[in-house]
Order: sequence, then C-alpha cells, then structure tokens
Amino acid sequence: MPGGKHRRRTEAELAEIDPNSLEPDVEVRKLHERASKLGGAVPVRFAPEVIAAIKQIADAEHLTVSAWIRREIDASLERRQAADAARHRIEARARRSGMTTADFVTRLIEREASRTDDEASLTEDLRWLAETLSETG
Repeated sequence: MPGGKHRRRTEAELAEIDPNSLEPDVEVRKLHERASKLGGAVPVRFAPEVIAAIKQIADAEHLTVSAWIRREIDASLERRQAADAARHRIEARARRSGMTTADFVTRLIEREASRTDDEASLTEDLRWLAETLSETG
C-alpha cells in the first residue's frame, strides 16, 4: 500500500478497491456495505466556516460530517412532509366547507382565540398562518 503498511487508507482509495477481489478487509467491506445502503453521492459545496461549524457539532455528537448532514436533511424532509400533509388536510376541509383556505383557517383561529387568555397574540399568529397558507396554496 502506498505510504506505508500502517497508514489508514483514504475513502477515495477504499472506494476504488473491489471487495470481491481481495481477502476480507474489514475497512473495505464496511465502506462498501455503507455505500450500498445509500443512493448516489451528490456533490455539495459549503463555505469553510459552515464546514467548520458542522464538523464541531458532528464531533460533539460523535457523528461524521456526512452522517450529521444526512440526519439533518432527513429531519427537514420529515418536517416539510408533515407540514404539507397538514396543509392538504386543512385545504380539503376548507373545500368541503365551501370556504377558501384562508377563511377556513381564520374561522378556526377565531374559535381558538375565544378559548384562550392571550387572544390578541394567538389571533395575530394564526392570522399570519392563514395568510401564509393562502399564499403558498
């Protein structure tokens, strides 16, 4: 192996090795097992300060930078999918009621605001939500 017998191989070197052509090598086999569980690679570039911040957080959580990024993207997708599903349910209920989404959400807001102590704050927040839903829908 170039660089000496005890040097740990880089991921690029490991990726070029066919695991079936060698005697069992735990490093190579693990790399290929991980890669086969994932889809294709997507080259993404970050500013150096962003990479440094991600690395610091990932290290503190005992994750690789790649694992941390995958976890954060998965969480973001789950939140977005949940929000989209909620928006679709609200839009469907609004249609069944014969109302626009904004009017339906406003009615829900007014009903909820009448049940809370902080009506002004809740009403303002929920009206913003109604406007946002009507703009995105």
